[in-house]
Amino acid sequence: MKVFVSSPAGVRVYCEVQEGQSWTVFLARHHQTPNENFTRSWQDHKKGFGDPEGEHWLGNENLHTLTGGETRYRLRVEATNLQGEQRYGEWRVFRVAPEDNRYRLTVEQYNSSSTLGDGLNYHNGESFTTVDRDHDTWSAGNCAVHHGGGGWWGWRWGWRWGCGLVNPTGPLHLSDLHQDPWKVMSWVFFIPGDGHWVKLSSVKMMVKS
Repeated sequence: MKVFVSSPAGVRVYCEVQEGQSWTVFLARHHQTPNENFTRSWQDHKKGFGDPEGEHWLGNENLHTLTGGETRYRLRVEATNLQGEQRYGEWRVFRVAPEDNRYRLTVEQYNSSSTLGDGLNYHNGESFTTVDRDHDTWSAGNCAVHHGGGGWWGWRWGWRWGCGLVNPTGPLHLSDLHQDPWKVMSWVFFIPGDGHWVKLSSVKMMVKS
């Protein structure tokens, strides 16, 4: 069941009720006409953009207001690959720090019963980067640009995984012909233990206390 409510920050948010539990959706990606542009500035990612009834980003400031207090929030991610296979992952701790700490991400305690792999572990403790505000550790460039646009937490450069293991805010590309899957909406460990980039046709990220 889908409902729309006002968040603690006074922002209209999209909530999804599953088995009697209400989850606040902060990222929704799927094919629509036209698709939302996620290659945006730091300020846009701070405020949020898009339509809660379609593709949208709730905004880092709203996420901090929602999760930055003493109440512990959980994270649930639902992802679908290009072949229509759906998987989910849950983490018991999700928190976003204030802007003066560059909206640093805490995502911990992965639920091992999840069917989606823990690609977020690589991003835990990292800052948010956008195409115009580079907070990653890659000295040779900006990981947001390298991954095709969008904005995301903690792209830190590593010898094997490059800038990270997930790219849920990358451009939506529904063809298998694209040669660089890390430059589109994708997820490493879509299947737990399988360290390949898998392109996604949809992804939803949501939190609850």
